[in-house]
Amino acid sequence: MLLARAEQIGLSLQKHRIHHIPLTHHSQPGVLNPVNGPYVLQTLDHAIQGCMGGAYDALVTAPVHKGVIN
Repeated sequence: MLLARAEQIGLSLQKHRIHHIPLTHHSQPGVLNPVNGPYVLQTLDHAIQGCMGGAYDALVTAPVHKGVIN
């Protein structure tokens, strides 16, 4: 999803620095999709484990809508 959004706004990201976790359901900017709640949790869990295990130095998130997670 990050790569798709970056492409939409003309940003180039280095793919080798991004761990890809496939989005399970379609996502549209500005529209909440509750079926993606487990995906959000999966990406957060991966990032947390990476930080705790030393693979990552820091964790920065975009806004996370708690209603979608719940």
